[in-house]
Amino acid sequence: MRQVNDALSRHGINILAQYLQTDPEVGYVVLETDVVGGEGEALLADLRAIDGTIRARVLYDQNRPQG
Repeated sequence: MRQVNDALSRHGINILAQYLQTDPEVGYVVLETDVVGGEGEALLADLRAIDGTIRARVLYDQNRPQG
């Protein structure tokens, strides 16, 4: 979680809501943020680069093309 929070901090992005679930083998986090403009793509790249990340994706972004 520290690496995730560090990535958000580097981009100046605030967490609006956060859900974390873990078990002995895997954990996941769902974040709602205040991303504005192109920072979201840079943050997504940073999250994907964190060692141990299985998957990182955007669930909804009103400004991001869908499809």
